[in-house]
Amino acid sequence: SFNVGKLNAGTYEGPFVVRIMDAQNKKPVSGAIISFSGDNGEKISGVSNEMGWVQISDFPFTEEDDKEGKIYFTVSADGYSQLKDRSPVYQKRLMMSKKNLAPESFRIVLSWGKYPKDLDGHLFFDQGHVYWNAPKDHWSASLDVDHRESFGPETITISEIIEGAHYTYVVHDYTNRYEQGKALSGSDARVHVYQGEESELIETFHITTNQPGNIWYVFEIGPERKIKAVNKVDYVDYKSW
Repeated sequence: SFNVGKLNAGTYEGPFVVRIMDAQNKKPVSGAIISFSGDNGEKISGVSNEMGWVQISDFPFTEEDDKEGKIYFTVSADGYSQLKDRSPVYQKRLMMSKKNLAPESFRIVLSWGKYPKDLDGHLFFDQGHVYWNAPKDHWSASLDVDHRESFGPETITISEIIEGAHYTYVVHDYTNRYEQGKALSGSDARVHVYQGEESELIETFHITTNQPGNIWYVFEIGPERKIKAVNKVDYVDYKSW
């Protein structure tokens, strides 16, 4: 078994452990190469085993590097789009998207930290609303993966953009749906958006921190089919939503 180290003041104590998983079926991805680099010039890499785990014994980055977003990483694996992001990296679970989209399709992958337990991705558009209670509300979009026990993924695929339609993607803190605290903004939630046959990563969104609310308005796609960032945390009354 793996002993997950913790970021403490100054240095990383114990092995750094992360798991690489498929964003659509939550199965482990073996043979994935993850490479870390930092503003201090340090670089290190590792390869996932048959269960998707990567263990790095001497992780050369500090707690401050992590909190300040100074650790950058890339993950590559055969048949998957390359994942590029930055710290915090304490999620311990990274999701990869397969290269199997149609030319004008989008895949939206939500992941987060240990808390809150249950975040939900919602896609609103002119003809429907795709989310956990209506995973296939419309033929053009579907919720591929619903996850309710920390980390994610929650994966929504838009298989075909409807001509002239307007899309809004939001993340709802279902765990704290009746509260106005800051649990959502402290979740380290992030959203990766992929597009096209190669499932190219085109956008990455990190949640705004230290903001009260149970809803994160992430982005919109207008009739021109371009992504417009919103990145706003707010509160909605769950009873009326």
